[in-house]
Amino acid sequence: MLTRALEHLRKNVTNRPKRKKTLVSHLLASLGKTATETDVMNLIERLRQGGHLSIGDKDGVTYHD
Repeated sequence: MLTRALEHLRKNVTNRPKRKKTLVSHLLASLGKTATETDVMNLIERLRQGGHLSIGDKDGVTYHD
């Protein structure tokens, strides 16, 4: 799931979500019906810990790849 999400976000550089809430919706849609919101929140945390993105004070998302 992590590699699929990374590939999707890297492929759509100009159309990445700018807020955490939008990122959750975006990943839910791209990962399909098998992913739950809890899965996506865990995935976002893994992306953050891996240095692929950071989330600011106002839930703004910054990508690092």
